[in-house]
Amino acid sequence: MAGDDQVNVNLGVVQETLLIPLWARAVEANRTEPILCDTKAVEMVGAIDYDFEKFAKGRGSQVGCCLRASIIDDWVREFLWEHPDGTVVEIGAGLDTRFERLDNGEVQWFELDLPDVIAIRRRFFEETERRRFISRSVLTTEWLPVVEESAPGPFFFVAEGVFMYFEEQQVKDLLANSARFDHLARTHIKRFPLAMRIMWRLWPAMRRSYAIHLLRLRAAQEATIPV
Repeated sequence: MAGDDQVNVNLGVVQETLLIPLWARAVEANRTEPILCDTKAVEMVGAIDYDFEKFAKGRGSQVGCCLRASIIDDWVREFLWEHPDGTVVEIGAGLDTRFERLDNGEVQWFELDLPDVIAIRRRFFEETERRRFISRSVLTTEWLPVVEESAPGPFFFVAEGVFMYFEEQQVKDLLANSARFDHLARTHIKRFPLAMRIMWRLWPAMRRSYAIHLLRLRAAQEATIPV
C-alpha cells in the first residue's frame, strides 16, 4: 500500500515503460563503479508507489539502459561545449533526469511527453525560464511552435528509447517535421543529418561499451572469489 507521501502512477501500457530506465539508473547509482550516478533516480524510485522488483531479472536491460543514457549524455555534453546557450529538446522525456546531469546554467531545455507523464514529472521537477515542459504527443505538430517561438537554437533533439514504439511512417514524419528547424541554423550543425548519424552510431557504440563493462564486471567478480 502506498504511503501518504508516495506518488501513485496511473499510466498507459506504453507510458509505463518509462519506469524501466528510471529503475535502471537507480540501481546503477548504488553500484561501486556506476556507468552513471543518478541520485535523483534513486530518490524518485523510493517515492513512487510501484513494484520495481518485477524488473530485477532484466540485468542486460538494466545495463543497456544506463549505457545508452551515458552515451547520449556524452553527445549532449559535446553539443553544449560548442553551444553553451543552445537548445535541447527531449522527445518522450519520460522520467529522465538528463537536465540534472548536464545543466550548464545557460542551456534552454524542453521536455516533451504525453499529459499523464508530464503530470508525474511535475511531482519531481519544477519548470524554470530555461527548463520547460510540453504536454503534447510528439506525433502531432502542436509542440513545434512552442519550441520554435521560445528558443533561438541551435537545437539538439534527443529521442531515447522512443522510436521503437512508433510505426516507420510515424518516425519519418517526426524527422521531417523536426527538419523545419534547419532554417534557424546559424552554425555548421544541421539537425536532420545529425539525427541520422545518431541512429546509425548508437548501437555499435553501445555494443562496444557493453562489452567493456561486462569484462570489468567479470574481472571484479573473479577478484573477489577465494582461491
